[in-house]
Amino acid sequence: MSLSECELIDDAGAPAPDARGVGKGRNQAEARLFALGEALERFLTGPASLDSEAVRFITAEQLAGDVLAGEASAPLFRQLTGSEIACYTYQTLHAGRDDATIPLYLGAPWYAGQDGHIHRDRVGDRTDYQGLSRYSVQSGYGLAPTQDQATVHALLETVERDACSLLAIRTFISGRPPTVIDPHTLPDDLAFLHTQAQREVDATVHLIDATSDLGIPTVLAYCTPRDGSPYLRGQAAALATHDAVTGAITELLELLLSPTPPQPIALTPLKPYPALHRCARFDLTDALQRAHTTAFLDRPSPEAPGAQLEELLAHLAAAGFTAYRRHVAVLPGEVSAVHTVVPGLERFFAIVNGALVVPGPRGRTWARSGGDKDAQDI
Repeated sequence: MSLSECELIDDAGAPAPDARGVGKGRNQAEARLFALGEALERFLTGPASLDSEAVRFITAEQLAGDVLAGEASAPLFRQLTGSEIACYTYQTLHAGRDDATIPLYLGAPWYAGQDGHIHRDRVGDRTDYQGLSRYSVQSGYGLAPTQDQATVHALLETVERDACSLLAIRTFISGRPPTVIDPHTLPDDLAFLHTQAQREVDATVHLIDATSDLGIPTVLAYCTPRDGSPYLRGQAAALATHDAVTGAITELLELLLSPTPPQPIALTPLKPYPALHRCARFDLTDALQRAHTTAFLDRPSPEAPGAQLEELLAHLAAAGFTAYRRHVAVLPGEVSAVHTVVPGLERFFAIVNGALVVPGPRGRTWARSGGDKDAQDI
């Protein structure tokens, strides 16, 4: 496996903001292509994406009773009565549903964070986002040669973060052991990749089944912390289990081979909240000793991006969720960058980055039930 880095520079030769990417591939050319794609996606969906003319200001009271009612950050709107929150209009991806007004803060930490006043001043935004910014996650973005492909990538990232959030809740709040895929049941190509990964990290790579009630395969490739080093993880969601396992392992290898290894996250603000602190540490060492084991079982996936998108939307609709999309940019050749939001899916996994957040209604339901009622095995 090859790894490549890419950084975009402007006409003056200066690094473009938020325009660095890392790519992995079967060879150097493929790795460079993916690194370029990641750098381009980060640039296009960062501060460069702020569209002042498209921004609409909606009162906190209006947003509280809208499609965001299932978001963990929704109760904070009550503290902002009278304030107007910057939003974009998102198109519904489900026939017969209305479009939605989605706040910028949900997908733009660069806007809602402490240094975001530069961007907020550009649009005349005077709202205090200090509380809301904790729930701001750079997630749900996708860039690909076609709009459908970009939307599939974006939705799968949203599903992945939701599933990993529920895994943390199930394990560290409900106390339920995770489920791992037996590596001896992997097909030959995945077995080879898994063996290669274990050789590279010189440790056991656990393949954790994080699939939720959405029924979309989600896998974590996880190495427990040791010798003072933090844990390592790679995670991926895909319509085919084979692709989810591949994505999780290759992301783990990308993290391992990166020239800037992961650094421990400061979790001091979370220490007064033991359950949240356990979730943030995400140390599965003890839980894996009690883990259930399941055999690898692949699921078929359509090849055409349009058919994949239809299947993803069907999974979401069956679970009662609606997906929304905003076109961020369209480049020559129809290369598209999009942002997707599925209100009500969990963003709690932001806690592993040290954010003081709590689960939303979906996560709290899982905490009470342990996630067993509707969860599906891979």
